[in-house]
Amino acid sequence: MNSVLNVRVAGALINVVVPAAEVRIEGSRLGNTEAMIQVAQGCEGIDVIILVVGAILLTPMTMPRKILGAFFGGLLIYALNVVRISGLWCTLRYWPSAFDTMHFLVGQTVIVVAGLGFYAAWVFVPERETASAERTKKGKFA
Repeated sequence: MNSVLNVRVAGALINVVVPAAEVRIEGSRLGNTEAMIQVAQGCEGIDVIILVVGAILLTPMTMPRKILGAFFGGLLIYALNVVRISGLWCTLRYWPSAFDTMHFLVGQTVIVVAGLGFYAAWVFVPERETASAERTKKGKFA
């Protein structure tokens, strides 16, 4: 599952952004003759996705808002993680001395902060009410 959802998409992204790289996928590894990375289980961002989705689902708000927030929050973290994996390959290929810093500090921090930021924005931005809901609250039924 990791190779389909993350490695293949990250490889495709690299090949779009850096066409000369000609990155290939081998199971959960991606790269070429110059650089190859292994995307291990646990590096797919599922931990942050679970945190964001769980936090949104446990926050008091309407069910449609919870469902949309969980969907878009999970999608955001997934997309950022694919960019992180692609960036890690580019770092290993073009700036190998920075790989550990980018892997352990920068990439993970960006994803966690983005998840926290999404949650805060989703929860603290007031939900827009429909005109009929406002009339119902005022005692004027539609």
